[in-house]
Amino acid sequence: MREPHRIELPRIVLVGAGVIEELGEICLELGFSRALIVSGRRTFKVAGEKALEILRRSGLEVEATQALRANLETVERVAGEAGDMRAEVVVGVGGGRVIDVAKMAAAKSQIEFISAPTTASHDGIASSLASIKGLGRPYSVKAVAPIAVVADSEVIAGAPYRLTASGCGDVIAKVVAVRDWRLAHEVNGEYYGEYAASL
Repeated sequence: MREPHRIELPRIVLVGAGVIEELGEICLELGFSRALIVSGRRTFKVAGEKALEILRRSGLEVEATQALRANLETVERVAGEAGDMRAEVVVGVGGGRVIDVAKMAAAKSQIEFISAPTTASHDGIASSLASIKGLGRPYSVKAVAPIAVVADSEVIAGAPYRLTASGCGDVIAKVVAVRDWRLAHEVNGEYYGEYAASL
């Protein structure tokens, strides 16, 4: 008998121009009243500040912090800040480093995570895996999958060209990987999930 295959998937995936405006409504729909926003220096100016205003306008108690490094020390600090304010959700607004720190801090705090990417160059926006330095492993580790992904195409389109080009490379690689996965299913009977593949 085969081992069961478990995949954690977001409950809400919202992609499109201006969808960051829906962030407050999504948090309320999911039952959150307290949120910690994690961003970087640049990404706070790009979208984090707007996310903060949107959540406050929606009536949430919200604070913001920065993740300047994707290391264990930053994860511990962010998790501590989430605990201090009794956050129910960590919202990662940024690129790969920010998203990874936010999802790992949420996992450490045993609370939910919302992914709000600002670049196309991070392929882990809907994943439960995070790359954090200082965990004794040179590869991604299990954190928590986002309960929601809010990918504003206007924000992502404004990212530096090199990040957009890198994201296009990621998309091409994912298309090939998904077709390879489907072929492995057809030839070897491996598990294949249509919804997971579509993400």
